[in-house]
Amino acid sequence: NEFGTYFIGYSRYLWVTEKMLQRMYVGEPPGAYDRLLDFSTPHTGTTFFAPTRPMLQVLVEGAQAKPAAR
Repeated sequence: NEFGTYFIGYSRYLWVTEKMLQRMYVGEPPGAYDRLLDFSTPHTGTTFFAPTRPMLQVLVEGAQAKPAAR
């Protein structure tokens, strides 16, 4: 019987999303936090990394160049 919302932030740099969350939860300037927190309580959080296509290609090429470890 729980309901909730998700915050999803996309950014090239992790610090941008971290700054957004800091402003939402702590407030910057102090007291200017997200008012949704007056009615809800955050329970979990996580961060995901999604590599770019060129980065994936470099990883694939590197894996193909190395012999498999036994």
